[in-house]
Amino acid sequence: MIDSTQNTGVLDQLAIYVWYLYKGKVEERLLSLVVCSDSSSLALFNLLCNVLQPLSPSLTDVIGCSFDGAANMKVTYNGLQAHIKNSNPLIVYTLCLAYVLNLMMEDSTKKIVEAENLFSLVEQTAVFLSDSYKRMEVWKSVTEKNHSGHNKLYRLQKIYTTRWWSKEKVLSSIIDKEFTTKTDLLKESKLITLLQFLIEINNGNFNSSTKFMARTLIEKWSLFRTILISFVLLDIYSITTPVSIYLQSKSLDYLKTWSIISIMLKKT
Repeated sequence: MIDSTQNTGVLDQLAIYVWYLYKGKVEERLLSLVVCSDSSSLALFNLLCNVLQPLSPSLTDVIGCSFDGAANMKVTYNGLQAHIKNSNPLIVYTLCLAYVLNLMMEDSTKKIVEAENLFSLVEQTAVFLSDSYKRMEVWKSVTEKNHSGHNKLYRLQKIYTTRWWSKEKVLSSIIDKEFTTKTDLLKESKLITLLQFLIEINNGNFNSSTKFMARTLIEKWSLFRTILISFVLLDIYSITTPVSIYLQSKSLDYLKTWSIISIMLKKT
């Protein structure tokens, strides 16, 4: 399994994983992490061969490979999979199903205007909170009053574009998925906590631009369509996220995979 990502030094690093059976148990190990200066399919193939050369496994020992849907990786005639199959015609290429599912979920929030607006609002709200230590102090006092235990420490999350679970996590930090009683809703609601925080900012000793922003956020978070699309998305995530997590597990079983995907399709 091969994938690459930029590190904090803006260098593209290629991660090479191996998945193998040892004494009847499935094992997954990071084989190598190398800087990739050329992302063309042939360069990636040569880099892979250089990594495998001093080690015992060779491409002829590999029975399957998996990577994302980028053109340089998956293209049948000139992609990385094509170069690998030239060395081992029996190898089976599998497009990462977790990648496909999460890419679909990511694209859906970009194509639907209401969803795009919602996550822009979520990001705007998180930045508004974290941009000032004075606002953070107000947030801390409100959460300590409204919540108990570990929930006193929760913070609004920012969206990380490289993390598939990011949008669900940030939305869940503002909108609760469910409540058991009406009392729980009034006492523990994260949305009510957010609105109380914004009201205190508006009524507090802050400059006019900060108060204006607080009133704007109150208005947007009070809209019916904002609440509606939030619950719709959280309901969808409650179905897709468990499947996504399982697809990324090292103990994945193909028969069980197809079963849970079928169940997911029926629910949606």
